[in-house]
Amino acid sequence: MHSRAFPILIAVLLSLVVLQQFAAADVIVPGSHQVSITNRITNMASLSNYVIISCDPNWLSMCPVSVISSNGVIPECYKFSNVSVYGISRQAYNSSITSMNGTNLKVYLAAHGQLLAEHIIQSIEVNDSAPSPSPIMEFALSIGNVVQPDYTSNTIAPVNPGSNQNGDTIASIYVIVSAAALSVLIYVLHLKRKKNA
Repeated sequence: MHSRAFPILIAVLLSLVVLQQFAAADVIVPGSHQVSITNRITNMASLSNYVIISCDPNWLSMCPVSVISSNGVIPECYKFSNVSVYGISRQAYNSSITSMNGTNLKVYLAAHGQLLAEHIIQSIEVNDSAPSPSPIMEFALSIGNVVQPDYTSNTIAPVNPGSNQNGDTIASIYVIVSAAALSVLIYVLHLKRKKNA
């Protein structure tokens, strides 16, 4: 192995340790399970002057822009992503909003949208030994008042809505230990090859 190859490999492994945080969303803490939540707006009739949409609160593509139908059900997003809900007056509504990228959407909603609810999660982590919360969360939205979802009901609450800190820690430990073990193995093989050369 070339003498410069080892530090390059170590740099690559350390980069993987940093990048793993973006893939840690699927990690579920041992002894717990995920419960899917169906979010529903119960007073759509009172919002008839507005087009109600849901989108990714971080302006990413994890949660496509969706127009909420008259049944009030907020569409699901990718895996455990959360959503925000906006109201747009029908006069200002632009049907091309569903194909806008994050930057354009953010600008458009700043000018024409009214935030109704933010960071609505679609799944919740609960202890296996605890009773699961209701799989349905309902909202009564009104223009001018931002709803902050209450995830403490039913005596069960996530550690931090919209994130999984314990899962991130476990994933970090797994990756760091694996990278360290692989680094040591490669280093030993490198020294052995160098000694035999």
